[in-house]
Amino acid sequence: MFDLQQQIIDYLFIIGEIIVAFLLIELVFKVFLKLASKVTQKTKSDLDDKIIEEINRKAKYLSALLAVFLVLNYNYGNFLIGGMSLYDLFLIGLIVIAGSSAIRIVGLFLEFYFTVIAPKTGRKIEREAYHLVKNIVLYSLYVILAITVLGVIGIDITPMIAGLGVAGIAVGLALQDTLSNFFSGIYILLDRPIKLGDYVKIGNIEGIVTDIGWRSTKVITWNNILVIIPNRKVADEIIINYFKPTDPIVHVIEFGVEYGSDIEKVKEIALKVIEELKKEGLVLEDQPSWVAFREFGESSLNFKAGLCVTNYRKRFSVQEVFLSKLYKEFGKNGIGIPFPTRTVYLRSEKGSEKEEKYEEKEESEKSSKSSKSSKSKASKSKSKQSKRKKK
Repeated sequence: MFDLQQQIIDYLFIIGEIIVAFLLIELVFKVFLKLASKVTQKTKSDLDDKIIEEINRKAKYLSALLAVFLVLNYNYGNFLIGGMSLYDLFLIGLIVIAGSSAIRIVGLFLEFYFTVIAPKTGRKIEREAYHLVKNIVLYSLYVILAITVLGVIGIDITPMIAGLGVAGIAVGLALQDTLSNFFSGIYILLDRPIKLGDYVKIGNIEGIVTDIGWRSTKVITWNNILVIIPNRKVADEIIINYFKPTDPIVHVIEFGVEYGSDIEKVKEIALKVIEELKKEGLVLEDQPSWVAFREFGESSLNFKAGLCVTNYRKRFSVQEVFLSKLYKEFGKNGIGIPFPTRTVYLRSEKGSEKEEKYEEKEESEKSSKSSKSSKSKASKSKSKQSKRKKK
């Protein structure tokens, strides 16, 4: 009974020593971090402030680990717990705490590079590409950390790596399409043929890019329909990006006037309308606009007008205003808008008519002759009959 009480008292003393050691170690960390934060506040960047915050979060775990290790090592030495020495357990805990903190700090450095440094160097990194690279790097570091911990524990990871290789081949064959979409997504994010907000045409799909994921790309069409395209299809199709190299584009509008109109007058009126659109802000003033006579149509003189609009999505609204104003100006100046007409000429061939008439005359003469001969034969036969009766 006395021995049990003594053991309880010893354990309580050890717990008390651990608590005191924990408070002292945490106090040292707090003083150090407070001094470090005063230094980081003087810098322009907030990266060092975030690093101090991360270290401060892990300081409690590190203080507890150090306190337990120092007290147990002082009282009992390097004893075994579950087949592992106290030093090995302390080393594993230190690797886990320090390693996870280091990985988080690496993530902070990547975020600082992609959001601060890269834009200053002229490299515009997309949000999706940043998250992709960040996740790949951090997950790779976590795998290395896990392998390191297993090595310290004494587990042979060679068979595990071989098994993972075989399993990876089987999973790769089973998920061939999914992996194809995944790597196509990486290509899209790194090569950046499209980005969020671009108005694009992928195959026969045309619309605004709203999301670029690891498996698919989402496009909203002009009539507000969401189309989800697998990244493999996006990578294989011809992509037309209407927002590259710049958002403004030259929109070409075709129109026609009736034959007999003054071509130079038509061009003058069209350019006048374009100038009005520039004043209204619908057409860019610093970009050249043009009007050109294109061809002789079946029922009209056809023209083309080139207007530089702010982006591809506004082309139809600008075209509507341009054609409406152009129609009014043509009406004021007596220039007509043609409609399709077709003139049919009927030509008679006189030679063929004469031949037909000649043939008809011959046929009538033949028929009259035949009728006369038949009449003469009939009269002769009647005279003969009358003579026989007299006899």
